[in-house]
Amino acid sequence: MQNISSIRRSSESESEISAFGNWQPAGLCRGKSDKSALNSSGRRTSGVPMSDESRVVLMDRAQEAMRDHFLGWQCRIRQYAMRDLGGRPSEGMRPWVTPEGHEESLGRIIVILNKQDPEETTAQFQHIFRRTQDPLQRLEDVMKSLQSTYYQKSRGFSDTITALFGPGSETAAQLVHLSKARLDFQEGRQSYRLPCAVRLLAENEPLWQATYWHNALFNPNLPGGVKILAFLPDWAHASAEPPVRV
Repeated sequence: MQNISSIRRSSESESEISAFGNWQPAGLCRGKSDKSALNSSGRRTSGVPMSDESRVVLMDRAQEAMRDHFLGWQCRIRQYAMRDLGGRPSEGMRPWVTPEGHEESLGRIIVILNKQDPEETTAQFQHIFRRTQDPLQRLEDVMKSLQSTYYQKSRGFSDTITALFGPGSETAAQLVHLSKARLDFQEGRQSYRLPCAVRLLAENEPLWQATYWHNALFNPNLPGGVKILAFLPDWAHASAEPPVRV
């Protein structure tokens, strides 16, 4: 496994921020540059209200299969990134984001996966952050947690994806204004195309807290006034290649 200190040294030349690595603030990995863009829960199950909305979302077997397949894939590639890539975000953790009605992508953003009940995880991240002032020690401690059993059970994760953007981010403002976007994930031979509703999270929401404290452990230079967006996939219109078997 790559040494964490070497990640820290190499991060000085990176232009992206990661929820899984100590990269310098930028946000969009490729495509149009948006240096104010930086990098949480509400899994929907059949007949159960999701935490981000008051409405009830009913899923048929195909939608549930697509959701579960995606979350399982995300957990596998994230566990691999933690254990074998030293926390560096892999391709599948950096989807291309395309606002609704646009043909061209705005570039890639780094997203994170959060537990269905994020409060416990947030408390753990806060504890790691506050018990030391050494950013490298914080990074080593959170990596130990994420490398162990954190990603082993995909059913414990929300299907609401989040990303953190810097204050004044034009990308975040555009996504919130249009309220819909598509996330295109790909790694190896597996890809997913997820149309999503987009909304700006309030600071007192559990997803905001989970996303912020996750990122704070990996990037000690987060500015104030960050914006955190939630992406809620429309599984009825999502697709995968190879296709998901029901």
